[in-house]
Amino acid sequence: MAKRRLFRLAAAALLLIAAGTGERAPGMVTAAGIREKPAYFTDVYPDGGELADIPMGTFDDGEQKTLCSVKMPRGCRFRAGYTPDGLTNVMIEETRGGTLESALERGLTEQPYAICRARLQASDNTDIEFAVISAANWTMENLKGYAPDAAELGNSRNPAVYYTDAAALHLYYCLSPEHALLVHYLGKPLEQTEWEQLAENLYGLIEAVSEN
Repeated sequence: MAKRRLFRLAAAALLLIAAGTGERAPGMVTAAGIREKPAYFTDVYPDGGELADIPMGTFDDGEQKTLCSVKMPRGCRFRAGYTPDGLTNVMIEETRGGTLESALERGLTEQPYAICRARLQASDNTDIEFAVISAANWTMENLKGYAPDAAELGNSRNPAVYYTDAAALHLYYCLSPEHALLVHYLGKPLEQTEWEQLAENLYGLIEAVSEN
């Protein structure tokens, strides 16, 4: 129980609070009567609408580095932050009080710093948090030790593990030997096969890039 509280507190310290809304794209039904997944994995974001690729990274080795991009819904309310020195967390002003769309219009991706954490909330209160973390602080092995039933997914270059906790899914995605992306998804309770599909869809939203 103490370890569980510590993990939740550590994750909470990395992330920000936001609220959101948007519009969902419906799935398509093929001639065979099979419903295809909505484009851009919009089933991850209820009522999220069109997605945009948002670069994320952190301050490392004296500079701001982009480590990955994550597909996020333009219609959801959005808040994000960066670290100017690898220690302190600073709110990105362009993300105050609006959606991702409004933040992009204010020049979110034109700023000289890397987004190291972001939080989205859909109209049904689904809450999704992303944080770039140092592997020196929390490794994949740490997570496996904390949650022995964690399942693996991904590939050898960017392996990931995830576990579920009540109505939440926690995903650890290796960006490099030094950094990882931690994802916390809080929504309605799902069946096990649905959690598995959600984890795969979340993984599919992330694309790691080479460090500079």
